[in-house]
Amino acid sequence: MSQVTDQALLVDLAKNDQSSKLRANAAQALTDPASLLDVARQGGDLIVRLKAAERLNEPALLIELVRTAK
Repeated sequence: MSQVTDQALLVDLAKNDQSSKLRANAAQALTDPASLLDVARQGGDLIVRLKAAERLNEPALLIELVRTAK
């Protein structure tokens, strides 16, 4: 997964792939803050959402995630 850099593809995999391991690996490979926020909100499962949230390091995006949490 480390060779894949297309953020849109990684978001799609993290949100929609049938394999929970692949979803988690895709979330871990994300680097774009907006993509991380998207997956933290709507990832394929709790583990994927947590992996994306852990990688968010911009305070404004973390605040937005908390404000919009379900």
